[in-house]
Amino acid sequence: MSKKIKPIVLDKVFVPLNEKQTLIKDSFASKHQILIGSAGTGKSFSALNLALELVLDKQSNYNKIIIVRASVPSRSIGFLKGTLEEKIAVYEAPYSAIVNDLTKRMPIVEQEMFDSNYEKAKYLGVIEFINTSYLRGITMSNAIIIFDECQSASFHELDSLLTRLGEDSKLVLCGDSAQNDLKIGESGLGKMLKIINHMKTNFNIIDFKTSDIVRSGFVKDYLVTKELLEAQNEK
Repeated sequence: MSKKIKPIVLDKVFVPLNEKQTLIKDSFASKHQILIGSAGTGKSFSALNLALELVLDKQSNYNKIIIVRASVPSRSIGFLKGTLEEKIAVYEAPYSAIVNDLTKRMPIVEQEMFDSNYEKAKYLGVIEFINTSYLRGITMSNAIIIFDECQSASFHELDSLLTRLGEDSKLVLCGDSAQNDLKIGESGLGKMLKIINHMKTNFNIIDFKTSDIVRSGFVKDYLVTKELLEAQNEK
């Protein structure tokens, strides 16, 4: 494949859809981000959009986005059909959709080389996708690391990630405790947040509620109603 591939070009700038997303935008360049809470609030979308803006800015210290998921082969990924690459592609689908939506269409000649701008970004080294099985021994420098669905990670996985951060790296944790794929008590997010709360490093911690949902009116109605009924059942 020819190395003369044109850079990825953003087609859309980040426009906050609610107050919480504005808080992310205002602090994204200067702080690590902890984005926790309800589904459909745009946590992953906001993080990836703002990360792309920084990485594609030639004046920025960041040259790569590393997306991390706790898709450990010994867990659910082992039950999916296909090769390891095909299994991992299932977890990459949401990020591929976001990148393809935010970037300008590839030149026709490049469309014969890449299935999508996401695949092109991976080829150019702008984006890397990794699961927590392969963190040991690496150092992540000059990168924005987005650990998505972090509520489904054990403390060991979260600890492994945070101890991999090198110089000029930004950490973004995105999660929703209501969508935990682990057994009760196995998620390491709570323990990790306790440590982060005592650190000197500057974090922007945002708790998203169902009132912050922007995905659709239906999703907001469903989750608000679900939350209300669960609260009533607890009485």
